[in-house]
Amino acid sequence: MTQDEVMTIPLSTVSVIDTVNAIRNILNIEQNLTGHDYLKVFIKNISTELGVKYVFVGHTSESRPDLIQTDVVCMDGRLQPNFKYELENTPCEIVMSGERVCVHEHSVCKSFPNDILLETMRAESYAGSPAISVNGDLMGILVLADDKPMSGSEQLNPTIEFLAQRITAEYERYNIEQGLHKIIEKRTKELEASNAYLRKSVEELELAKRELEYKHRTDALTHVHTREWFTDLAMAQLKMAKRNQYPLSLLFIDLDYFKKINDTYGHTTGDIVLEEAAARIKRCVRETDILGRFGGEEFILLSPYTDSSKSVQLAERIKNEISSIPIQAFSNDISITTSIGIAASDIDICELENLIEHADAALYQAKDSGRNACVLYN
Repeated sequence: MTQDEVMTIPLSTVSVIDTVNAIRNILNIEQNLTGHDYLKVFIKNISTELGVKYVFVGHTSESRPDLIQTDVVCMDGRLQPNFKYELENTPCEIVMSGERVCVHEHSVCKSFPNDILLETMRAESYAGSPAISVNGDLMGILVLADDKPMSGSEQLNPTIEFLAQRITAEYERYNIEQGLHKIIEKRTKELEASNAYLRKSVEELELAKRELEYKHRTDALTHVHTREWFTDLAMAQLKMAKRNQYPLSLLFIDLDYFKKINDTYGHTTGDIVLEEAAARIKRCVRETDILGRFGGEEFILLSPYTDSSKSVQLAERIKNEISSIPIQAFSNDISITTSIGIAASDIDICELENLIEHADAALYQAKDSGRNACVLYN
């Protein structure tokens, strides 16, 4: 073979039909592949179908327009690690400067003696095409290189230009998908933030609701039921007693001479006495009993399954517990007693108003008898 004779790669010798078939085979890629996965198969197919030793695709960045960053590299049909290289004094610089296709059929290293990449590849021939969007934006570069000469520019130029535009389409699709992904990611984060805010708002509303319910149900000072909540619970208990025919009793508990405690020691001390009195009453009752603060120094207690005899025993237990030991408040030992009126419903279940009325009447009898006493309404 003389110096003027060259060995060509298959692309230079095949017919137009063969070239079309090769392109068809290159584009035979699974439809579900996109982005980098698509380009890996695409570049391998180019290397295999066109018989080219080196094929790679890359791009520049706004921060380094003088540098190519490869996205996919293939040598002898096998994928290789990506790399970066400078464009200065390389045929790729010509391609990226705006020339549609740059082809050097042979002796490319002699034409670009400072191109270290071509020297490393021992490249004899080079073909490069820019990947340009429909808007004229330069998106990347497709490069074919071989250690043998290339010929047949009539077919090579449009072929590599077509393949570069397919890469452009994939870049654009990838960019659109990434843009959509970012939008979705942003919207997802916004939605998550909205959901988090909504959950927090719901939790705050639930907390506020529980606090309001607690304030409605619980007396802030004595921590027993409020009069309103006691009434609701007592009404429900009376209905059950009527339906199931079991006895219950209602006790009116009034602290004796409480006004004198307030006048002597002050209302702050009076509050301490009330709180301790409520605690002592609670020690005498069951979980099924309903205890409330009726007003001022008066407490009211509904005790289900408690007949008249048991209600008197319960009242005596409460009276003794309250007066058992003095209450300490700001270095003062304050002795207290209580008067209790009892209304029992052993057989015929009364209405709540009747029980309260009867217990109140019995309470007045207890006070009239000298206080510190328990009286059962008859």
